[in-house]
Amino acid sequence: MNNVKSNKKWRREFMTLLMRDNENKLLGKYMHLIDQVKKLDVKDAEIAAKILGIKEQQIYEIKDYIAEHPEMDEDDLAEHIAYWLDLD
Repeated sequence: MNNVKSNKKWRREFMTLLMRDNENKLLGKYMHLIDQVKKLDVKDAEIAAKILGIKEQQIYEIKDYIAEHPEMDEDDLAEHIAYWLDLD
């Protein structure tokens, strides 16, 4: 284990993989959120916001963004929404 810790190349590769895994987890979180928001009726936005742990306004913003970009799949939407929506 000490050899791995002291090897700069292995350490860099490990950190790169760890960062990529964390990014993928976050994108998965956004994809799940987008899937849930797509299914929502706007009248349920207040309740859904509480359940999903986001602001009601963010639900409207996500729904608007989805409507404006029907050509995007959930993966693409998640990547774009990640830039302006902070869930952490």
